[in-house]
Amino acid sequence: MKIAKPIKKTKITKKLIKEYGLCEHHKLSYKKIDSEFTKLFVAHVRLSRDNESKGRILEKIFKENANRNKLYINKLRALRKNFQKKIDEVEEQKLAIRSIWQTKIESYEVANKDLFEKNILCMDKNAELITKNRDITVINHEVTRAYNGLHMMGKFAEDQGIDIKKHTQNLPENNMEFEQDHKVLENGKTVHSYKFKIPPKEKQETKTKKKGKIKND
Repeated sequence: MKIAKPIKKTKITKKLIKEYGLCEHHKLSYKKIDSEFTKLFVAHVRLSRDNESKGRILEKIFKENANRNKLYINKLRALRKNFQKKIDEVEEQKLAIRSIWQTKIESYEVANKDLFEKNILCMDKNAELITKNRDITVINHEVTRAYNGLHMMGKFAEDQGIDIKKHTQNLPENNMEFEQDHKVLENGKTVHSYKFKIPPKEKQETKTKKKGKIKND
């Protein structure tokens, strides 16, 4: 805690006595007091007037600033209102766009699911058709080989002077059981085999005809 130092008494000099008109007791005279009071009053009046003038100026500035601030506040409120309106419009647009995209995404998902299912069906059908095509190809090969074999036999018969058209009704496949087989060897050649088997009924009739012929002889 600081201790206040005692105030030193001002030394009364001749200069101070002369300047302030001090008496022998070093006190101000009534005349000096009246003079200094007058000066103080005049200074007070001047200061008051100056304060009033400055006060009016400050009040004018305050009013101008208040009006300006009010104008700025109104502008800020209008800007905030417009900005909020723009924000609301943007939010509405975002919601609309989101709704449209959501609808499109759902539509695309349904279409994609439908296409996926159809693709699976197509793949299954394709696999089935591939199997059928392979079977048809094998059958076609067999038919082609059979035709080639029969053609070769017909050509051979013609070369031997046999009239095939004349004996069309007597073909083996019409009067007896006829079997044929065609195999492709490793060397690429095709082997044809044919089997003729007389049905039991035809066989019995043939035997009867033979017996009758022997008896007639």
